[in-house]
Amino acid sequence: MAEAGFVNLYHGGMRVTPVAVITGASSGIGAATAIALGRHGYRIVVGARRIERLERVAGEDGTALRLDVTDEQSVSDFVRQVGKRFGRIDVLVNNAGGALGLNPIADAVDDEWIGMWKTNVLGLMWMTRACLPLLRKTKLGHIVNIGSIAGFETYKGGAGYTAVKHAPRPGGD
Repeated sequence: MAEAGFVNLYHGGMRVTPVAVITGASSGIGAATAIALGRHGYRIVVGARRIERLERVAGEDGTALRLDVTDEQSVSDFVRQVGKRFGRIDVLVNNAGGALGLNPIADAVDDEWIGMWKTNVLGLMWMTRACLPLLRKTKLGHIVNIGSIAGFETYKGGAGYTAVKHAPRPGGD
């Protein structure tokens, strides 16, 4: 029986520490998620662009790796390192994201919309696709995509962010 608040995972009859990968973990929801999972017995692997902040979140027991979800090569390198170190992923938390600009569509800045699309949609897809082989190794892998109320409700100047936060809502297959 599992201790209260801690996860016991067995693979091949042996108890293993589950591995959780959290993107966008240098601050906010990502950092809080990583800390909470670490306290509940997960081995955490945190990724974001700001490595110095990640190292504080990871602490002594976690692993901090540079990750830019807008760069498919960075995603591939990150997941390759996770695979070499741990051989599997039990939980993937796609948290990396962000909003840029508050312009109405008539005044929209293309680079802001492209940046939001790459971070919130393509980054999520690239991370999920790259992690699937390691998630499938566990037979019980979980994917958590962090969303926003903006995926459900619009706000003035938020058309671009609303669009990118709505895009992942239909879920995976």
